[in-house]
Amino acid sequence: MPPTPQEIYATAQNMAEASPITRALIFAGLGGEFWPADPKPATYDEFNWTVRLYGLTEQDTTQNAAIEKWVKSALRLHQDNRSARAADGRPDCPYNGAALLPPASTRVAEAT
Repeated sequence: MPPTPQEIYATAQNMAEASPITRALIFAGLGGEFWPADPKPATYDEFNWTVRLYGLTEQDTTQNAAIEKWVKSALRLHQDNRSARAADGRPDCPYNGAALLPPASTRVAEAT
């Protein structure tokens, strides 16, 4: 079963706060894949590192830069796929999925 957008977002938040070496270790520990730049590149894309985790793939000139790009795209993922229901766009909002307010005509008790 693939991870939910909330799990991807939480992973990206943890990685955003980590140091570059810790970020790479977290990435690898979660099953992330790395493809280094070709030592003798023949085309432009062979100059770049490629990283992939949870179906998101990013490229950049260094491993750290590629992981940083992955983190940024993972943080934007929940906004791009419109799966977040919170008004502020955060998937971890405590009001996600809250019941609707009762109609304005509902009578309530008043404190005296």
